[in-house]
Amino acid sequence: MESSQLTAQKIMLKGKGAAAAFINADCTSNRGGHSVHLDILLDNLLDPEKSIDNSETIEWCKWLIAGGRTPSEFSAIVE
Repeated sequence: MESSQLTAQKIMLKGKGAAAAFINADCTSNRGGHSVHLDILLDNLLDPEKSIDNSETIEWCKWLIAGGRTPSEFSAIVE
């Protein structure tokens, strides 16, 4: 079985937009909205060993919240 770290890296290699769209599709296709892939990715991104102000982590979180849109597009929609 693949390690969580390796799985997170594979998801991140898709790039922020494609990874966020993949996670969004995974969440919406599963009844109950739970995504193991999201859990693995967030465990990697929000690792307590990492600095809370890591700009790359913040960018990843913005893209995940935007669900496959750009953070700017998402922001315009919710305004």
